[in-house]
Amino acid sequence: MPAVEIKDAASWDAWIRARDREIRGCIDRGIEDSIANLILFGTSYCRLPPIPGAAQSVNTRGELTPAALERIHALTLALRQPGGNERVRFVRDFLQRKEVAGNKVKVYLMQILQRLFHDEADYEVTLRVAGASGDPEAVFLGRATIFKDRGLSFDTSLEPDFGVDTMLKQMLQKGLISRNTIRRIAVIGHGVGFADKRLGLDFYPIQTLQPFAILETASRLGLGKAEAIRVLACDLNPAVLAHVSHLQAQARRGHSYVVQLPRDPRNGWDSDLLRIGGTLAKLSVHRRIRLPRPRHFNRSRFAPWPSGRQSRRKWPPRTWTSWPSNSIFPPGKGSIW
Repeated sequence: MPAVEIKDAASWDAWIRARDREIRGCIDRGIEDSIANLILFGTSYCRLPPIPGAAQSVNTRGELTPAALERIHALTLALRQPGGNERVRFVRDFLQRKEVAGNKVKVYLMQILQRLFHDEADYEVTLRVAGASGDPEAVFLGRATIFKDRGLSFDTSLEPDFGVDTMLKQMLQKGLISRNTIRRIAVIGHGVGFADKRLGLDFYPIQTLQPFAILETASRLGLGKAEAIRVLACDLNPAVLAHVSHLQAQARRGHSYVVQLPRDPRNGWDSDLLRIGGTLAKLSVHRRIRLPRPRHFNRSRFAPWPSGRQSRRKWPPRTWTSWPSNSIFPPGKGSIW
């Protein structure tokens, strides 16, 4: 807001309130996108085959396919009795906050899935038009602004952690950062794993990865001692911060925080990318660990990738590596806030 437009306290207050509504609307739109992905990919609330993407959820007339309608119906039924499924409970609570109930639920789910399809189609058109112009600046601008109207999704995945790890390694090699100099780390917009839009995994509990991953990287590279580093978790979505607050409270009661590190073997990753604490983990696909201090990352058990998505309802098996339970450290001994 230009300073010349701030004529009095009332105009400033009005601007703040308008921005607040805009940001909250952006967050809700991102949650709707995540719910749409849960409709497409979710295997925890039904046994129906997942739909590969939003483009496959509609026919040539732009109408939802029978398969998409079946999955919407399955989620609608699950919302009535979510049981222990925290993703379905999250959707239920979100719909209650939006005052969507009864017969409106199915219609609402249909609308957000159709919107996701149209949004993705618009993204493709924008990129196609920019590429056809032959103007490098137009292509750059098109890619840089393609998601300007998109909701603020709170989904996260494992891949960004590898990018941060590589960046910190290069910065250390170039002398841009030094060893034993990191005391505090702020992780902004780390999100949680709800329904990844590419892998669509929902067979494990909702989790957050980035705060732990960057703490492990900093410790492994010698940028600081894990017990002395304080990690500050920042996110615009209240649900994400509530998740972090909950896991911190659980840790103070002596409970560990379990994270799932999924890997699709079809993507050709080198196993060097999956080193944890200096130990090379030759994973087939999936690693389930209890998060302790990074220096304890030295043992693991692995489970095979299931043959089909439906089988994930009973997978992975109840085996994992057990480490000390102080996964969220108190202030002064390495902490996640």
